[in-house]
Amino acid sequence: DSDVTLGDIYGWSPMFGAPYTEDDLFNEKFTLMVQETKRAVPGMKMVPYAGWGVNKGYSFWDDFGTEMTRRPWDGSGWNTMLHCANSSFTDFFAYGVDYMLRYYGLDGVYLDSTGSVTKCNRTGHGCGYVDEEGILHGTYPIRATRDLFKRMYKITHCGDYSDELVYLHSGAMFLPIISFADVILTGEV
Repeated sequence: DSDVTLGDIYGWSPMFGAPYTEDDLFNEKFTLMVQETKRAVPGMKMVPYAGWGVNKGYSFWDDFGTEMTRRPWDGSGWNTMLHCANSSFTDFFAYGVDYMLRYYGLDGVYLDSTGSVTKCNRTGHGCGYVDEEGILHGTYPIRATRDLFKRMYKITHCGDYSDELVYLHSGAMFLPIISFADVILTGEV
């Protein structure tokens, strides 16, 4: 029996959808909880939820968090903004997934809507275009989202890991993207 408690949180982390937290005490407690759970239930896979946009609770939000979001700007609830994979979000999130596996000792990641490709017109990171009449239009970053999933697949299946899982929870079924997911859930279960 262990007395490790994480407090009153929604999901595994106090930062909804985030792949890691900046709270050292929480990180230590969560790592201990993962170790204790694996000791108590050998063979159990621990695959936490992540990937619901960019959480505005990160210390970097005011400096460069908005560059990871799509335009038009769209809040996605729980103090998050919808991400665009054609931005620095890809580096941030791939690092975050690797951190989850290495630091916390987890067995994969359950992604919620990370593979949904939403229209973006943020020209600063390569999306959108201006037509002959000067009107800005959005584009869908399918290749960038595929590249993000390809990176996460490599992180979860190569090197130090051999049987990790990537879950994709999305109503969008883009074959170039879902080909890098081990398990696909297409709705709430």
